[in-house]
Amino acid sequence: MEHSKKKKNKNNWMLQWTLCIIGFIGWLYVLKVYSVSNFYEEHPMLYLIYFFISYFITLNIHEFGHYLFGRMLGFELITYRFSIFLWKMVDSKIRFTIVKPKGYGCYCVMIPPKGHTSRGKDILFTAGGIIINFITGIIVLLLLMIFDDIPKFIEVFILMLGFLSIFFALFNLIPLYIKNNPNDGRCIINIILNKPIQRIKGDISVFITQLSSGIRPRDIQISHSYNIEYLFGANIRYVILLYYKALDENNIEKMMYYIDFLEKNIKIIPVPLQRTIIYEICYIGCITNNFEKVKKYYTQIEEKLQKDNDINGLRIKAYYEYYINRKVELPLQYCQDALSVIDEFPYKGLALMEIELINVLKNIIITENNL
Repeated sequence: MEHSKKKKNKNNWMLQWTLCIIGFIGWLYVLKVYSVSNFYEEHPMLYLIYFFISYFITLNIHEFGHYLFGRMLGFELITYRFSIFLWKMVDSKIRFTIVKPKGYGCYCVMIPPKGHTSRGKDILFTAGGIIINFITGIIVLLLLMIFDDIPKFIEVFILMLGFLSIFFALFNLIPLYIKNNPNDGRCIINIILNKPIQRIKGDISVFITQLSSGIRPRDIQISHSYNIEYLFGANIRYVILLYYKALDENNIEKMMYYIDFLEKNIKIIPVPLQRTIIYEICYIGCITNNFEKVKKYYTQIEEKLQKDNDINGLRIKAYYEYYINRKVELPLQYCQDALSVIDEFPYKGLALMEIELINVLKNIIITENNL
């Protein structure tokens, strides 16, 4: 399995680089057609700034396209981020916060309404970013045709924004796996062909919908059974959800089976999911006295974990401080802090499980230390 995934990932990288090279050549041709090919030689820093600003705007327009189509189709917003601005669902209400930049522009997480079975709507939602990128690119380039007396430095920026918007749309339309994640084009193909990989994505959405509505992982009914050995990319999230279900059921055997699978495949798992998995590897190591493994993985996420003040991050810190550093007051404080932020956790069903895990540790600390 791992060999085939690496081979697929390698082929995707080759295709991605090929597309980027074609795009670069196309951009040089556009510069020549519009007689601005010497701009980057005259103003290299301004040219570079234009590129990053245009790329940032293009990414955010793409994600806004998903959000716009999602709202029109009745999808429920979980999280939407635009640079430092974050909107997330808390207690069935959208809460706005300002967060620290993390190196990417934007993302949009939405789930379909309960009982949703329309593949047509799934395709439209998935294609929303591509459609809006195309529209934006065309509108921006039309401005150059309508106004012919635009100063060169503005013309180059408009030209770059329009070109990047259309290129980004085409890039996402071509079916690819990027860092083991299917892009929009690949997802659309999977939906049309009704591939098992897309059904898994649907089951993940159902699972998350139930967690968001307040159902605990142990009470969620799994619709389908899949061979997890064939899962990769974003669909690894399905195994994480199965792990949470086993964790909430206190089924040690299943917990170990899922966490071992995730650990074995961690190098080919999308980076955003790796931290969640390492959290749970550390947790399992604490409760099973595998302290060497905990120390090995804890160093990989320690810096980010110290800044994580959600209930799950505080849980890991509390267990680590008690079982590894053998402290008493600090883990108790982490437990108290975790319970104080419970209302901010977007997945209410998962929060109920977290409360129980926190209280289990509190009782252990109090009992073992005669407090």
